[in-house]
Amino acid sequence: MCSLSPFLRLGLHMLASALVVLPMNFNPVASVFAVFWIAGLTSAYNLIDGMNGLCISLFIASSVALFVLGSDYAIIYTGAMALGILCWNFPAAQTFLGDGGSTLLGYLFASHFMMSALPNLKSVRVYEFILLLVLFGGIPVVDTLTAFTRRMLSGKSPFYPDKKHLHHILISLTGSNILTVSIILTLQVLMLFGGIQLYLRIK
Repeated sequence: MCSLSPFLRLGLHMLASALVVLPMNFNPVASVFAVFWIAGLTSAYNLIDGMNGLCISLFIASSVALFVLGSDYAIIYTGAMALGILCWNFPAAQTFLGDGGSTLLGYLFASHFMMSALPNLKSVRVYEFILLLVLFGGIPVVDTLTAFTRRMLSGKSPFYPDKKHLHHILISLTGSNILTVSIILTLQVLMLFGGIQLYLRIK
């Protein structure tokens, strides 16, 4: 089996992201930013998929939060699809998402968020906009940004794999897959709750 270059993957993610963003008629700067965010979140979901049930549970929580904001039922359908897979992936995995599954979940959520939530924001400050994307990106975004920063500070490529992601740290401390997933899911829910409150305030 041949593994794709991380740069090729990122290029494909950006191409897929552009297919979502271009029909939305954002201004050029917003369009570029949106493409990078969707592609980044797509990759972030792939990077967080290092433990049974983790990526899927984060996606389900994010889907529910987006539905609360008024997104159409499509996001609930995809969340229900993920819930059906979760039963086979957690706590003991009988099936796995793989790169294709985890990136698909990230892409679906990021695309739904971009199409259903952002167009409703009429006037928003730059820092509020960035904070909103971080909060709804949740743990996958925070963990990915932390990993990239850590690797570059140590003189390594940001795409260099390691065992220092949040779930690696927590599993070494707790020794429990279930407890680790529960802790990270709780943090995700708190970030999403903050994102919902911010969205409703600036909408």
